[in-house]
Formats: sequence, C-alpha cells, structure tokens
Amino acid sequence: MKKHPDAFKLNGDLAELNSKVQNEPVTLYEGPVRKLCPRAPNNVNTMAAASIAASNLGLDNVVGKLVADRR
Repeated sequence: MKKHPDAFKLNGDLAELNSKVQNEPVTLYEGPVRKLCPRAPNNVNTMAAASIAASNLGLDNVVGKLVADRR
C-alpha cells in the first residue's frame, strides 16, 4: 500500500519514521500483516481482510508493505 504520509494514521516507531519522510518514497514496513495491524490499525483493513480470505495463508504468511510517498 502506497500513500501520502499525511494519509497514514500510525502508532509507535512507524509514526516516527513516517514523520521524517521527505521527497523520496520510504518503505515504512514490510512483513507479516499480523504484526502490522496494531501499528497501523486505520490503514490495513484491506490487507487484513485479504489475509483472512486467503485461508491457507492467514495473517502470519501474507506480507504487507506500507510505503510513504509525497508524490
């Protein structure tokens, strides 16, 4: 998922990293969706739903990626 930094509502270290985004895109997170959900609860509903729908993968085996991009 790629969004403008102002569009994210993040918690903890992701919020801090997001606040420092300048002109280049920054990958804020890449890893299991389960670990991303509490850190970006307002932004990962689609990823969580897709992870659950992929019953053979689930929240632990689907990789989510958040990218902040001011362009």
